[in-house]
Amino acid sequence: MFTSEYFRSELQREAEGLRRDHVVEVYLANGHAHRLRAVVTVPQGHVVLDVYRQMGDAGHQQPNWRDDANPHGAAQPTRRIAVSYESIVEVRIDAEPASPASAAPPPELPA
Repeated sequence: MFTSEYFRSELQREAEGLRRDHVVEVYLANGHAHRLRAVVTVPQGHVVLDVYRQMGDAGHQQPNWRDDANPHGAAQPTRRIAVSYESIVEVRIDAEPASPASAAPPPELPA
């Protein structure tokens, strides 16, 4: 089970050891997943997170940890959520997110 100590210091330490363009996702027991922008507060029993709003087919944009702007320079919309520690089943840090510009082209089909 995750604890306040993880969100207070360990996650920050792990994130600081990576390049700036990484993605942090929190997965909950109810099946929901959230992309984190930042940890807001770490009170007893739950954590308050600033998460990116999920907007239609924008999942490919992969907003990053502590990222304030999208590729076009506009701020990414966020929301705050409070999550109990026991409902968090996984925290995933993707150190090398796939971006559409750097993705390999699909293989060519034989004629």
